[in-house]
Amino acid sequence: MPTVSLPTTHRGFPLPRRSRRPSGAITAALVRRSVGALAAGLHACRHCHRTPLVGERVYLYAAARDQEEIVCELCRPLRRAQPERSLLVRSPEQAGAVRPVRRAP
Repeated sequence: MPTVSLPTTHRGFPLPRRSRRPSGAITAALVRRSVGALAAGLHACRHCHRTPLVGERVYLYAAARDQEEIVCELCRPLRRAQPERSLLVRSPEQAGAVRPVRRAP
């Protein structure tokens, strides 16, 4: 005997509503916000604003208000002064993304 399926509203369950997709403006705003939040935690070169790659050497220079400026290896020739120290960029899986390189005694 053939069976007939009843609509879900007749079984006591409401019909599923169509989910509305967020508008393009809202999506773009959310993406900009999340990218901005990610970029806030990254270190960038003072001159080219590029994030140094893993394994690249960065140079730290003294700046105003007891802060340090990071200069990438590509922009290093733009500075005449000697850097205070240099660091090797490590991968995020390690303890620190940038940590000091130990010099041989």
